[in-house]
Amino acid sequence: MTQKEASRLAGQVGRVHGANKLSERPFHVYLTSLVRSSMLYQECVRRNDGFLHYIGVEQTSKHFLEVFDKEDVVYLSPDSPNDLLELDNKKVYVIGGLVDETVQKNVTITQAREKSLQTAKLPIDLFMKREPGSKGNKILTVNQVFEILLKFYVTRDWRVALPVGLPERKSFVLKPNDTLPPDVLKQQGVFPPGYDKDSDWGEDTSEDSKEYTGRDTAKHSPDISERLNSISISTTKDNDDIAS
Repeated sequence: MTQKEASRLAGQVGRVHGANKLSERPFHVYLTSLVRSSMLYQECVRRNDGFLHYIGVEQTSKHFLEVFDKEDVVYLSPDSPNDLLELDNKKVYVIGGLVDETVQKNVTITQAREKSLQTAKLPIDLFMKREPGSKGNKILTVNQVFEILLKFYVTRDWRVALPVGLPERKSFVLKPNDTLPPDVLKQQGVFPPGYDKDSDWGEDTSEDSKEYTGRDTAKHSPDISERLNSISISTTKDNDDIAS
């Protein structure tokens, strides 16, 4: 990154810390591959008061795979085929630390596959749609991705969390509930008419529920459960998850 780009990323790291500090359920945040002699580190110190003593943020020059077991890592990539529907307290979710004005496709998913890592993407396309004729995009900054995850960690509701990073000015709006697959509605605590919320949603029990029969279920990451342990923001140039 250029110094300007590194400075912008440093500002995003500061906003990550600010959001986390104010949250009723903060994450345990790691800044990995952060070398003290690097331009990014110097920009983080210059732009963020108290950066060296951020509470709840661990800083290390080690790569995240030197800090965490590979089996525990979920590499966030917009090109992943897996929608992130839940957060697992045994997993570490990696957000790539990059500001790059030239958005490159499939960079992160290629790197994750080379390292044989689990991948996931925010379920933007599942819950939101672009307004007709709009030019909004899904490109998010590091802090926007973090704030979406943080809001979901508190609310357990993607319909509340996603607009935090994709507000209406980006021309994305939430899809109506009746357009979502039944298993996604159940995960969100929304139950179609006629279904027993304590059942496995076996057979329809009312006329109103017939419209849901035959809908495809959403693809999502396996083994994702309820709580989140850690967020890692990888600051090396070879982890190009998020463009700004």
